[in-house]
Amino acid sequence: MERKDVRRGAWSVPSWRVLAVLTGERLADQPRHKTLLQSADGVNQYLCSGFRIDLYRDAAEHYWFNLTGGRPALFVLCRADESGELQPWRVTADHTETQSLVESGGVAFPAPIPPEVLEVLERFITEHFRPEPARKRRRQRWTDSEKT
Repeated sequence: MERKDVRRGAWSVPSWRVLAVLTGERLADQPRHKTLLQSADGVNQYLCSGFRIDLYRDAAEHYWFNLTGGRPALFVLCRADESGELQPWRVTADHTETQSLVESGGVAFPAPIPPEVLEVLERFITEHFRPEPARKRRRQRWTDSEKT
């Protein structure tokens, strides 16, 4: 994650973004921790480790919509701590969960899906989700309805 102070008139406000999601057991097996990697010219870059992506069968359709949409992404869900700093607390591929967090005052950042995670997601969706076939609706005949 990257934090940069942006000047807006007389004020300076923090601007956050996710640079990338890194994968690997070494990163996931650590306790959750945010480590400052570098700091220069008001820009701080952090490595946030200790996160796993949990996949749920009942959310397989949401993952499918994410992957088949225009911009497939992982979402880093964040909340502000007592000092006002953003802290990541979850990484997900579920856009519905992401939308719920944002509606309740949280912050979410999209990030490109690493190839290793994309492969796992595709396998999971193939195994647990079958799209419903499209059904043609019957049109209501308005000429036969009662006139009032």
